[in-house]
Amino acid sequence: MYLIHRASLVCTFCALLAAISAPRSLAIPQSAAAEKSVIADLNGVRRTIPDPKARATVLIFTMHDCPIANSYAPEISRIVRQYSPQGFAFYMVYVEPDIPAERIRKHLREFGLSAPAIQDTRRVLIGRTGATVTPEAAVITGEGKMVYRGRIDDRYLDFGKRRFAPETRDLILALEAVRQGKPVKTARTKAVGCFIPDPPAGKPRGGN
Repeated sequence: MYLIHRASLVCTFCALLAAISAPRSLAIPQSAAAEKSVIADLNGVRRTIPDPKARATVLIFTMHDCPIANSYAPEISRIVRQYSPQGFAFYMVYVEPDIPAERIRKHLREFGLSAPAIQDTRRVLIGRTGATVTPEAAVITGEGKMVYRGRIDDRYLDFGKRRFAPETRDLILALEAVRQGKPVKTARTKAVGCFIPDPPAGKPRGGN
């Protein structure tokens, strides 16, 4: 009986250890993304996310002082210029809860980012998409289905490991699939960047 009880305790401990050390799920929370949110952008314009009139809404999560996110500014600008005329709505989502609006405007000017900016102070969009790092992109159709979340491309293999040029432009592949009315082949990729900080104590983690 003692041996059986001891073995049971060991199994329970192993199960708990596995649960704690297991990586975050790569699944896309579709039910959460399907809900629509009305959020004011930096200029006070009320935006419906996802935009029901757009082919898809693209949320690009960023922080003004994240080196990896800032290095993607030219590529983000190029994608916005290429796909905005094709019915896609783009938003830069700033995840820092306490950054002044003027600092965001300065960041947009300095890095040539033209997409409307949203400061996700209540973590509504973070909670809806499950974004964890910056830069990270989420593509949500007008019907509310999140068809892609992850990296912009595979330029960064890991921290300190960067290709001279990307081999796979994951966000563009997702946008092209949506544009052509096809399913996105790879709906989830792992983004490399700055982790989105947890909210201060007492602040909500997401929701309206």
